[in-house]
Amino acid sequence: MKTIKRRILRRMLMHKTKTLKQYALYLKNTPEELNILFQDLLINVTSFFRDTEVHKYLKTSLLTKLLKEKKAGEALRIWVPACSTGEEAYSIAMMLLEISDTLNSPCRIHIFATDLSEAAIKKARIGLYSKEELEAVTPKRVQRFFTRSEGGFRIGKMVRDICVFAQHNILQDPPFSRLDFISCRNLFIYLDTPAQKRAITTFHYALKEKGYLMLGKSEAITSSTQLFVPYNAKFKVFLRKNSVGEYSLPFISGNPQRRC
Repeated sequence: MKTIKRRILRRMLMHKTKTLKQYALYLKNTPEELNILFQDLLINVTSFFRDTEVHKYLKTSLLTKLLKEKKAGEALRIWVPACSTGEEAYSIAMMLLEISDTLNSPCRIHIFATDLSEAAIKKARIGLYSKEELEAVTPKRVQRFFTRSEGGFRIGKMVRDICVFAQHNILQDPPFSRLDFISCRNLFIYLDTPAQKRAITTFHYALKEKGYLMLGKSEAITSSTQLFVPYNAKFKVFLRKNSVGEYSLPFISGNPQRRC
């Protein structure tokens, strides 16, 4: 909430409005400012392989485990909510392709990546990044997974083909279903407790039995411990509990559920 307040105050200073009431009136009369503030509040902070230790754990442990457990013809299904401009989803995709190279019968991979920001999703779909944005990507990965394009580097077709990007509101819209793993890192720090609880319930609904949820290093599940049990405390990975009471979700009644 402090981050949100700082960003609102910054916009107020730019337009020399002294009170929230004055700024609210300015927003009402200036639709373009409302859109700018909305995009600013989404806080699209991300990077490739953000937090090296986390991604090392994913590749050497959890993702390898998930791929090895899949039978021929099955699909590994992953959701990356609050994906911003795509770096997190593409990082996971690259690691999965590298792991698949070591397996005798690699399975199909589907990564669903969503964000509230239309602009962020547009950039993620294009998959074009600057040299500076690829700072944490090894030269070997750049050579294999990227091609030079338009003064930057575009993510290769083999990676884009397993990633589906869509605009999505995690607190209102139906989630994907039958998922094996959800990586939702560093979103909860911007949500209050009721919103966190709602999101966690959504994740429980979306995951299949023995599905896994990963949160950010400063995040935790405190209000919904009946839905998940800690799996790896260091890397904030939680295992879905199966025996829980009934709960309701806002999108269950009246709205079609995502089945893709």
